[in-house]
Amino acid sequence: MEYVSISRLLRQAPAKYGRAYLLCETDQNDTTYFLIHQLDVIERAIAALHEYLARKTAEQRSAQRLLHSAPGMGDLNHRQVALLSHALQHAGHRYTVESHRRSHRISLQTARTDLLRLAELGLLQQRKRGRAFMFFALPDLQARIESTATADRGAVRV
Repeated sequence: MEYVSISRLLRQAPAKYGRAYLLCETDQNDTTYFLIHQLDVIERAIAALHEYLARKTAEQRSAQRLLHSAPGMGDLNHRQVALLSHALQHAGHRYTVESHRRSHRISLQTARTDLLRLAELGLLQQRKRGRAFMFFALPDLQARIESTATADRGAVRV
């Protein structure tokens, strides 16, 4: 229940909530009406959570298929694919060597190598802030990956 939100559903139909509450008061404090209403709201909230998870899973799979189908992307490791999957959904997001290191529990050198490789491929933009490098997800990341895949498929056909 930690991830199930009922507040949005209650705001969509405040009259139903009020009616369930009033029926309790007018029927000698019998909470059956209210409990039935709340259970219905919880069922709808769980269904909405399942829809959300299915949509996000499909987006994730689509991103991974896109990344694995593009040329030069097949040699990306799982950490780089995970970062690019995240970047596809969060354009402009900032990544640092330290944040990448912490999220994947790897050494600083491995994190640096992962991010520099993605910058070399033109998939992340690299900027220097002070002594540290920052890497940003490009707004047209998906188009860059797709154009790479399309260009390679065209080259194979010729």
